[in-house]
Amino acid sequence: MRLLLLLLIPAWPAIASQDSLHNDAIRKFRNGIILGPVMKYRYPSIVFTGPVKDFNRMVFRPNSNLVAGFRINIFGINLESARSLTQGFRDPDRYGTTKARDLTFNTMQRRWFGDLQFMRYNGLYYRKSWQSAPDLVTPSREDLRIRNNSLSFTWIFNPERFSYRGAFLFMEQQVRSAGSPLLRVSVSSTGLTGTDPLMGSPDVVHFPGMEQITGIHHTALGIAPGYSYTWVWKDFFINGTIVAGAAHYWARYEQAGKPDRYDIQFNFVSTLGMA
Repeated sequence: MRLLLLLLIPAWPAIASQDSLHNDAIRKFRNGIILGPVMKYRYPSIVFTGPVKDFNRMVFRPNSNLVAGFRINIFGINLESARSLTQGFRDPDRYGTTKARDLTFNTMQRRWFGDLQFMRYNGLYYRKSWQSAPDLVTPSREDLRIRNNSLSFTWIFNPERFSYRGAFLFMEQQVRSAGSPLLRVSVSSTGLTGTDPLMGSPDVVHFPGMEQITGIHHTALGIAPGYSYTWVWKDFFINGTIVAGAAHYWARYEQAGKPDRYDIQFNFVSTLGMA
């Protein structure tokens, strides 16, 4: 599951001045240029689950969950570029440092929107379910990387009363509270890679088949229905969006000194967003 929080503040609001009120729920603005800051909260993780109950989970995470940068919208086409605010959200001496980058292109129309995104996290730390925090002396690895590339298309079923681009692009203003069912089709590629095996010899005994694995890559095709709702109070709003559905995964495992291994599986895909 991916959690995404966006804080978007237009720096040139006069350029997108009011044009017309095309219904009592949505106010439209003239097309123009909007420039402003962007801040995103993300906390990606890769979880390995083993067969032994007492040694069953190992979680890899970046020591960074906030990225900030700028966004520019030119006549409905949006570009966002952001980097990690700090190299360590938690104590860098204990959890290591992470460099995060995020680049997004999208366009939103009344009935649909498309999104192309590239994310990179360099430097991870890990937790073991069978150890408490004080026992984790050196839980970080600078050679580990998480990357995610995704392309999605979302159909909006109620564009007459609900404006998704009003919540996330400020191209319109939601005047009255409203929501809409959604349907999203997405293709994503996610990878966890390192220069050395992902797990050391003390841990790999609890995860059969991971002895020589230096990288894992997943490509997923998902179809997910959902719902988005914007609550309006005077000149303020809160939007919540959730989609969840099924996905087909193609997996590739890189092995040190051996040919790559392949697998397929069916699983779930979900996205939670707020603005």
